[in-house]
Amino acid sequence: MVQDTPIEEAAFMAIEESDDEQDIEDDYDSHHAFMFHPGPPTKIADMVQSVGSKIAIKEKEELWQTERSLLMRDLTDALKITDQLKAEQMRLEEEKDEEIRRLKAQLQEKKD
Repeated sequence: MVQDTPIEEAAFMAIEESDDEQDIEDDYDSHHAFMFHPGPPTKIADMVQSVGSKIAIKEKEELWQTERSLLMRDLTDALKITDQLKAEQMRLEEEKDEEIRRLKAQLQEKKD
């Protein structure tokens, strides 16, 4: 029979005393929680797969948030450019109207 080290004994005692698996995961890092888990290997494999799935979901959520942030920034930039173009269009129309008035006035002076 192999003697457990004091650390292993303490880990097994902590796991056995805990009724809630979440407490185990909070008390130990994920490596130790899986390494000393009293469940059968299939349960451990399921836990590893579950954590892997959670990580993949979290990565997808982070990617989605990044893409959403980029899209929001692009949309904001597009709206700013649209506003600038509208302001420029209005300025040019005012210049055109002023030029038309000036030319009409010159034409009227020549007729008189």
